[in-house]
Amino acid sequence: MRIDVHSHLNYLPYLEYLAGRSALPKGVLRGGTYFTSCTGGYEHASPITHTDVDQKLRPNGRLGDRHVHP
Repeated sequence: MRIDVHSHLNYLPYLEYLAGRSALPKGVLRGGTYFTSCTGGYEHASPITHTDVDQKLRPNGRLGDRHVHP
């Protein structure tokens, strides 16, 4: 069994801070997903699930199942 240990974890107050900025780096909340940009062009999606440490560590959680490869 191969386990993917690569994971994204974002600090929600930081995403909220970026969403309130007009200068780079900045962010926006669209449809429940934060998008961040450091270049003003490309936006990186940061789903709200990337801020939930407990959900990411839950062995049988939705995210956990996705990251385990037989």
